[in-house]
Amino acid sequence: VKEMKRKLDFKYIIVDEYQDISRQRFDLTKALSEVSDAKIVAVGDDWQSIYAFSGSDITLFTKFAEKMGYAKLIKIVRTYRNSQDVIDIAGNFIQKNSEQIPKKLISPKRIEDPVIIYTYDSTAKAKTGNRRSGANYAMARAVETALEQIMRFKKKEQQEVGSVLLLGRFNFDGDLLERSGLFEYIKRGDKVKSVKYPKLDITFMTAHSSKGLGYDDVIIINGKNEIYGFPSKIEDDPVLSFVIKGDRSIDYAEERRLFYVAMTRTKNRVFMVAPEQNPSEFLIEIKKEYKNVRLEGEWNEEYTYGTLRKPCPICGYPMQLKYKRAYGLRLYICSNEPEICDFMTNDYRGGKMAVRKCDKCRDGYLVVKHSQKNGFFLGCTNYLKNGTGCDNSIGMRYYYDQMGYIMEDREKYRKAEKEQVQSENRKKAEASLDKQSVVAVRSMEEPMDIQRADIKPVMYNNMDLNDVVFTVVKSLQNVSRNRFYGIKVLADILSGTASEKVVKNNLAQIPEFGALSDMSYDVIRGVIEWMITQHLILKTKERYPVLYPTYDGLHYSEYITEAKLKTLKEYLEDQIVL
Repeated sequence: VKEMKRKLDFKYIIVDEYQDISRQRFDLTKALSEVSDAKIVAVGDDWQSIYAFSGSDITLFTKFAEKMGYAKLIKIVRTYRNSQDVIDIAGNFIQKNSEQIPKKLISPKRIEDPVIIYTYDSTAKAKTGNRRSGANYAMARAVETALEQIMRFKKKEQQEVGSVLLLGRFNFDGDLLERSGLFEYIKRGDKVKSVKYPKLDITFMTAHSSKGLGYDDVIIINGKNEIYGFPSKIEDDPVLSFVIKGDRSIDYAEERRLFYVAMTRTKNRVFMVAPEQNPSEFLIEIKKEYKNVRLEGEWNEEYTYGTLRKPCPICGYPMQLKYKRAYGLRLYICSNEPEICDFMTNDYRGGKMAVRKCDKCRDGYLVVKHSQKNGFFLGCTNYLKNGTGCDNSIGMRYYYDQMGYIMEDREKYRKAEKEQVQSENRKKAEASLDKQSVVAVRSMEEPMDIQRADIKPVMYNNMDLNDVVFTVVKSLQNVSRNRFYGIKVLADILSGTASEKVVKNNLAQIPEFGALSDMSYDVIRGVIEWMITQHLILKTKERYPVLYPTYDGLHYSEYITEAKLKTLKEYLEDQIVL
């Protein structure tokens, strides 16, 4: 168009979601304005700029007038989704970053208890722990408690329980919920089903995916202060700094905006779930500063679990632990600018010895290795255990002499590191001291009394399928009281097979052991598989799937019908060869 020396006949160029614009799209927008007399209308909210990882640059929004030469700012400050109480907390939280465009949002809605935080004990499950112990189960129980609180509020306010959004920081937060046995996560459609309250309309999303959406109530389920917490402390590879515009205007600037997005998805209240031992600093911040943020439970504000970072032995910057496919190893990589320090090692105990290309075989790498005789040294990745391959190696003392390092510095450094680790361990022990005496004392839920259905018999090989399915449901309930098992273990129990796991875990003691011994093993497995498809049993989506009782299974007499048992009979006759 420039070469043709023509003007495009546009009056306005409207760019929606402008806060997510990348440099390339900005250049295109500016170029279009130069070949037309059009005014650029940039519509967006810098408080919701959360896509730096895909190339967006927030300064193209916040410094729009500077980059365009002239601009008129029009603020839209009225919101009808959020209550004034929620938006005051979220708005002041985001404006802690002075680089964000200031504004005062106004809402006609008011609400009591706008933000409620539930805490749980995140102590790891002991080897002898039952299925109702451990961090995953405790977190899921806290989510269940939040759901119960939502129902109480709705009853008090004489409203129907509407849509509930569970928000995670990462996709796997939904999988962690399912592993508790209290929820089923259906990834197709992002739906979550509570075993206890199956009629609730619950959706799971990550905070990023929820942008632009609204739900009646929101539960933020990842309130942890750790690498995969909220804020996320995952560090980008230093190389990405060359292609991605980072925002260092305040600590966790983009994570702060993401937290704002998460809070403002609600039409009513925001519920948050956090571990007692290491709650998110974002949650601690809003609890300290706002009296209408309610804390249900206790937490430790002094000690932040998991913050110990290994410093680079060369420059002192924090090290990142990453997997590098080129080396086939997990490597500690210095987070400093690559041109300043590019140190990386596969074993932190190797001191200042860094991974390097092998100068003997050319396609191998010298990595830190250890032997009883020689201690730590650099050895080639092409050296095989049978003594063949590249035998190139460099001893630690020779390496230090070659690089001009002093061995005493290494010993001094290792001593300081050891003292730091011991100090952190002491803090961790002190922080959880009060928990140690009670961690093993967990209330066991009373097992539900599952009722057999009173329906007309449906016979298969001289057995009433009503009795068969009821026996499987009861067996799963009993076997799952302490921990969960897979299909094979359940089939072993029902068939009366004393397999290694059955014997080791005393599962032959449950009443249903051998109850279906008159049926073939394949038929028993077939019944279990059919029950999974009918949602009488939940099979998890892990590497080693286990079985959970579902709401429908626990309410067997209400769910099962003669028609359903006839479909089971057809399934067995079609699938099982006797």
